[in-house]
Amino acid sequence: MIRDLKLLGLTLLALLALCGVAAQGAAAELIPQSFTSAVEPTELTGSGGVHEWILGGEGPTVLKCSKSTLTGFLATKSADELNLTPSFSGCKIGATSLLFKNNGCKTAFDSDTSDNANTGLAEDGVVSLNCGHSGSLTFETEGEGSDSVTIHFFDTHPAEVPVNQELHGATYSLGGGLEEPKDLSIKAHVFGLKFVCTGKCGRFGLEIGTGEGGTTLGTFTVKGYSDAAHTKQVSLGLSSP
Repeated sequence: MIRDLKLLGLTLLALLALCGVAAQGAAAELIPQSFTSAVEPTELTGSGGVHEWILGGEGPTVLKCSKSTLTGFLATKSADELNLTPSFSGCKIGATSLLFKNNGCKTAFDSDTSDNANTGLAEDGVVSLNCGHSGSLTFETEGEGSDSVTIHFFDTHPAEVPVNQELHGATYSLGGGLEEPKDLSIKAHVFGLKFVCTGKCGRFGLEIGTGEGGTTLGTFTVKGYSDAAHTKQVSLGLSSP
């Protein structure tokens, strides 16, 4: 009887140890954190250099913009998500210029990070495009001739789902040197984007209709301000709940 109790005790200890390892593994899959600000609300502005969309096709087809900006705000001192309105300029495919239009879309950056199978990295947050079911991001050639091309990024999704294309990944870090105030750096490397090409798509090596497997690359520096005129900068941060 005593021997059986000892065996039962050892078995329970082993099970508890295994559960502990499993819990640690599960915890490592998702790293919860929040975006923070010194004040509320906080006006946000973001700026970046070259931003690229690798769309596949022959070559492959690369849509490149020379400048990118973001605008938005944090309503509270701590939030799980940043919703920022993107804008791009100086956009081209090869030597052909394209006009960018944002028709009611925001890019949502999730503060929590988890493993990204595409890169093997942890510390990688989900990025979503939310265009309110009816908007889109579009890049179109100038003019309306027979050779015109438009590339659309929609958030086409079921009516009950708020956003589509919840994709990895974005990495976050704090910048601004050793002194306050701090800014937030967002590096986006997102795989699996869907897009729609209309018009004379063949001139860019693309097919008419829906394309999948697009990749986007870009880096933004986001700054926070306590006033609408953006004259009083405040620190942004990342913290665990």
